[in-house]
Amino acid sequence: MKLIWKYLMKYKKWFLLDFISVFGFALVELGIPTIISDMIDHGIETQDTTYLYSRFGIMALISVIGVSGVVLLGYCCSKISTNITRDIRNDVFEHAQAFSAAEMEKFGVSSMITRTNNDAYQIMLF
Repeated sequence: MKLIWKYLMKYKKWFLLDFISVFGFALVELGIPTIISDMIDHGIETQDTTYLYSRFGIMALISVIGVSGVVLLGYCCSKISTNITRDIRNDVFEHAQAFSAAEMEKFGVSSMITRTNNDAYQIMLF
């Protein structure tokens, strides 16, 4: 985890934006059921249509914020993961360039290719 954290701290702005966009998603997941129950309790029982329309407007606004949050969340997550994967690949490649011929024989070319590409890709998917 410390290794990933080291790479993640290079992208603090993206991480902060990602963290904030989670609240947009949580707002929708928790806000809309609350507003609907309020509409049923106060608007439908008293048959107050202006109250229902005002709550519907608030619910529509929360939905737009939530959809924006989810889209931003997906974008930030993909941006962070691809940048971290690129950094890991570059660091592994740079470290492999310092290997001696005996060390390269020990690991093998195919193993080094796998470590440079596939292992970094698995971290990106995580």
